[in-house]
Order: sequence, then C-alpha cells, then structure tokens
Amino acid sequence: MRKYLLLPTLALLLAACGNDDTEKPEHENVQPETASTAEEVEDMYTSDPVEFATKDSNLIYQDGAMELKILARYENDETDADGFNHVSFGGYDYKFSVVAIEGFGDNPKIAVLGETENNTEDSVAFNSDVEIVTDKGDQERSYDGVGQSEPGVKKKALITVDIEYGVPDSMKMTMQPPMKEVGEDQYEDGHYGESMKFEFIKQ
Repeated sequence: MRKYLLLPTLALLLAACGNDDTEKPEHENVQPETASTAEEVEDMYTSDPVEFATKDSNLIYQDGAMELKILARYENDETDADGFNHVSFGGYDYKFSVVAIEGFGDNPKIAVLGETENNTEDSVAFNSDVEIVTDKGDQERSYDGVGQSEPGVKKKALITVDIEYGVPDSMKMTMQPPMKEVGEDQYEDGHYGESMKFEFIKQ
C-alpha cells in the first residue's frame, strides 16, 4: 500500500522540478538596455569649434587624442542666444564665444572659439591676438592664430590663453585687429580699425 502512495508523490515532485527548469522568471528574459547607440556616442564629439562653443551643446571637442570640455561660459550684453559675440574689423567679421576649457595641458585655459569671414578686398592675416585680465589675478595673452585668408574665405578659430589662478568669474579682454598682406609673408596693421575691448562675466 505504501509503495503505491509513493509513486504519485514522486511524479508530482518530478513535474515540479521540470517546471523549474523550463519556466524562467519574467525579468530574466528581458534584454538589458544599452546606454546609448553608436550614433548617440558619436554625436557627443565634434571637431568644429563653432559646434563645440554653441550654448547648451554639451559636446566634447576632439582632435586626435586630445579631448576638450567646457568648464564655464562667458557673456556680456552683446552676447547672442547661442553664446556668441559678433564684431567687424573694417569688413573682416568675427563671430566668437569665450569659454573656460580643460583637457589642453595640465591647467584650465580660456578659449576664444568661433569663425572668421574675410569680407574685405584684401588678403588678411588674423591672429586673434587677445589679452585678458581676470578677477583671479591673471594677465595673459593668446599664442595661437587664425592665419591668412583671401577675400571671401571663412576660417574656424580656436584660440587659447593660459591661466594660472583658476577659472575666473569675470575678465576684461582686448582684441587686436587683423593685418593686411602687403607682400609675400609681409603684413601691416592699421588698415582695419583699432583694437576692441570687452568685459565678460561667467554665465
């Protein structure tokens, strides 16, 4: 009698074990979501200074192994909704944004980013020479340049200025005008107006 009672019990146990092997909890069948698609990751980077500088872009500037990130943005009463200022030196037009960046050397730097357009009738050299005086105590000059451009030519700009005493809350900036080409590798200033002065505060 006991032998016959055990058989149904054993059958029930085997059935239960079989169900455990074939039925998985619902959450185990869900595929994990990827953090982002390859396209989204690619969109995080740019090699265009204008895209990098545009307000609210949150892009990383990449040039080879170098990656730059924006630490702070600066503005004044003339800054447009995209974060750019617009000036013209006698027809040589410059759209630029002022930011603090990291990733270019050991210390943060101030960067002037943007685009130039030579709407003069001359071949022009523009170094975007700027001098800044910050509220942290830095007084420094830029050491990069946009270079030479023929009439009608546009060029992107990424100009950097070293700072030693930390990311400023405000700064004064003096920008020198471009120079006219008067001979092979010879340029002369004084043709496109005077230097311009600006004041910027951190957004």
